[in-house]
Amino acid sequence: MPSQKLFSCLLFALILLVPNICFATEPITDANIQTAVDAWIADPSNATTIYGPISDWDVSAVTDMENLFKETNFNDDIGSWNVENVKNMFCMFTDATAFNQDISGWDVSSVTNMQRIFQGASDFNKPLDAWGDHLDPTKINKIAYLFKNAEDFNQPLSSWDVSGVTNMQGMFEGASAFDQDISTWDVSAMLNMNGVFKNAIAFNQDLGDWGSKLGQVNNLSYIFNGAIAFEGTGDDGGVSTWDVSNVTNMARMFMNADNFNGDIASWDVGEATSMERMFLNATSFNGDLSTWEVGAVTNMTSMFGFVTLFNSDLSDWDVGEVTSMEKLFLNATNFNQDLSNWCVPSFQEEPTSFALNSGLATENYPDWGACPSTPITNDNIHEAVDLWIDDEAAALAEYGNIEDWEVGAVTDMNALFYEASSFNENIDSWNVSAVTNMAQMFFKATDFAGDLSTWEVDAVTDMHSMFKDATSFNGDLSNWYVGAVTNMGTMFRTASSFNGDISDWNVAAVTNMGGMFGDAVVFNCNLSTWNVGAVIDMDYLFYGALQFNGDVSTWEVGSVTDMKNMFFKAKAFEGDLADWDVSSVTDMYGMFNTALDFNGNIATWDVGAVTDMDGMFEDTNDFNHDLSNWCVENIEEEPTSFALNSSLAAENYPDWGNCGSDDSGDSDAPPVTVNDFLILEESGSQIHNTELLSKAISHLNAGLDNSEQVTIMDFLKGTVIDGNLHMEFDLQAIVDAINGESSDTSGGDGIEIELDGDDDNEIVY
Repeated sequence: MPSQKLFSCLLFALILLVPNICFATEPITDANIQTAVDAWIADPSNATTIYGPISDWDVSAVTDMENLFKETNFNDDIGSWNVENVKNMFCMFTDATAFNQDISGWDVSSVTNMQRIFQGASDFNKPLDAWGDHLDPTKINKIAYLFKNAEDFNQPLSSWDVSGVTNMQGMFEGASAFDQDISTWDVSAMLNMNGVFKNAIAFNQDLGDWGSKLGQVNNLSYIFNGAIAFEGTGDDGGVSTWDVSNVTNMARMFMNADNFNGDIASWDVGEATSMERMFLNATSFNGDLSTWEVGAVTNMTSMFGFVTLFNSDLSDWDVGEVTSMEKLFLNATNFNQDLSNWCVPSFQEEPTSFALNSGLATENYPDWGACPSTPITNDNIHEAVDLWIDDEAAALAEYGNIEDWEVGAVTDMNALFYEASSFNENIDSWNVSAVTNMAQMFFKATDFAGDLSTWEVDAVTDMHSMFKDATSFNGDLSNWYVGAVTNMGTMFRTASSFNGDISDWNVAAVTNMGGMFGDAVVFNCNLSTWNVGAVIDMDYLFYGALQFNGDVSTWEVGSVTDMKNMFFKAKAFEGDLADWDVSSVTDMYGMFNTALDFNGNIATWDVGAVTDMDGMFEDTNDFNHDLSNWCVENIEEEPTSFALNSSLAAENYPDWGNCGSDDSGDSDAPPVTVNDFLILEESGSQIHNTELLSKAISHLNAGLDNSEQVTIMDFLKGTVIDGNLHMEFDLQAIVDAINGESSDTSGGDGIEIELDGDDDNEIVY
C-alpha cells in the first residue's frame, strides 16, 4: 500500500513539472462538457487525469455551452479554446463572480444566443471588441442581459455588428462602470430595448446617431431607469433624434435618471399606451411636452412624481383614454399649468394623490368626470368626423354633438364626408365662412339630405365633386354666393335627386365645369343668366342629364376648349346654340351623341380649331342642319361614327379636310380698304408705291381661281394730255375686286405715271 501511495504522489508531481505531457484524455463533447467543468471546479487535479488541463481542452466539437460556469468561482485561463462551433452561450458565466480572463480571441461566429453570458460576473473587465470581427449578424439575434450586473466591465464594443439583434433587454443593466461609445451600432432590427441601461450609473454617451434606426422598437420601458449620469444630450442630438413612433411601452423610461433633461419635444408618442412612472424622480427634467399626442395612453400613474423642475404646458393633451392617474403630479412642486379642459370621463372623482404637494392650483385641476369639447381645427376635423361615424359615443365625449361643433377656424373641408354613406346629421348651424376648399365634401354621402341653405360659402374657391354621388341630396342652395369658386367640375355628378334652383349663382370666376351636371338625371334649372365667360372646360357638362332643357343660348363660350360629350344622352335638350362662339374648342367628341331631341341650327359655327368630332351626332334622331360650310381643315376624313344612326343628310356633312365654300364673296373676313395699302410720309401726305400695288394684287389673287389670276396691268389706264401719255393705276378697283364688289375703274384712287416723250420713253412717277 505505501508503494501505491508513493506512485500517485510521484505521478502528480510529474504532471506539475511536465505540463505538456500527453494523456489519453476523454474527448470533450456536448454530452460531457458540463460534467468535465463540474469535475474541474470540484478537483482540478483529478479532472486533469480524465480530460487534461482545462486550458488545453479541445472543445471544437461543442455547440452548446449554456450555464457552463454559472454560479461558480471559476477563473482559469480558457482563452485558447476553439469555440467556433458553439451556437449557444446562454448564461455561460452568469454569477461567475471571480472570472476575469482574456477570451478576446474567441471565434464567436456561430453563436446565436449570447443572453446573460456575463450577468453577475462582477469582476469581469477584459477586452471583447475583437469579437466584432467574428459576430455574424445573420445568426446572432439575442443579447439580452449580456452584461447585467457585470459591475467592473467597461471595455470598448464599438466594432460589434448587432444589426441582426432584435432583443437587447437589460444588456447593460447594473453594469455600474460601463460608459463606452456604442453610438455607431446599427440597431435597426431592434424590437425590445427594455432596461438596456437600467442602473448603469456611469453611462452618459451621446446616442443621437441611433435616431431613425429605432423605428422598429416597441418597448423602451426602464431603458434609462436609474441611469443617474445620463443627460440625453450631445453633439449628435442625443435622444432628440430618436424615432419612437412604434413604441407602445414607455413605463419608467427615465425614472430616477437624476441628470436627464434631453430635448424630446418632437417625439412621436402616438402609439404609446403606458407612461407609468416615466419621469418619476427625474429631478432635472423640464422639457417641452406640449405637442405630444398621448391619445392612446391608458396609464399615467406617477408619471411626473417628484419631478421638481417640470412645468411644461400640457393643456392640449388628450387624456380621454387614461384610466390611471394616481400620483400623476405628486410632489411636482413647480408644476402649475391649466388642465381644466382635460377630458377625464373615466374619473368621477380626483385620483389618489393626483397632485399632492405639487404647485398645481385648484382652479387648474381637471373637471373630474367631464369632457370639455375639443376645439375643431383643420388638424382634427377629419379625425373628428371619422370618429363620429365609427363611434358616436366616443365622439360625443371628445368633441361634443356634431350639430354644435365650432368649425369657424376650419379652412379645409375637402372630402370631409367622403363615402360616409349613412351620414345625415343636421349641420345647418355650422359656421363655414372661413372654408376655402369644399371639394368632394359629400362625395358618396348617399344618405345625406341636410339643409345647407344658410351656409356662407363666400370664401370657397373649390367645389369640384362636392355633391358627386350624393344621391339623396336636393337641398336649397339658391342663396349661396359662389363668386370666388373657380372649380365646379363634377359638382353634382350623379346627384340623382338634385334639381335645386341655382339660376342666380355668380359663376363668373369658374374655369372648370367639366361633368358638373353629369348624370344629374332630374336637373332642369334655368341657367340662362350664368356668366360662363371664364370657363375653359365644359366636357361632360350635361352628360346624362336626362331632363335638362334649359336656355343656354346666350352663354359666352369663347374661352371653352373642351366640349367633349357635353350633351351626351341629354335626351330632352333642344336648345338654341346658333350664336355660340366655339372658335376655341378643340374637342367635340360625342358632343350631341344620343341627344335625341336636339336639332339646333349650328351651321355658322366656327369649328376650325376642332380636331376630334368622333361620334359627335351619333344617334341624334332629329338633327339635320347644313354643315357643309364648316371649316374642318384639321379633320382630313370623316370621324368615326360622326353621325351614325342620325338624321343628318349626306349633303349636309362638312367637306372633310376643307374650309367651307371657296366663294370669297361669302367670306367672313372683314373688307379691305384703300388705306390698307397706303404709306403715311413724315410730311403727312399719303402715297402709293408699286410694292403696295403688288401686295394688293397678291391679296386679290389669293381669293381667285388660277384661271382668273390678274396682274397690275389689268388695272392700268392711259390718257394723252398735251402730247404726253399719262398712265394711271386704279387702286380702288383692286380693293373693290378683293371685296367682291363691282367697280368702275375710272376716277379711282390711283398712281399717275408720265412718259416724258424722250426717245427712251422712260416711265417716270
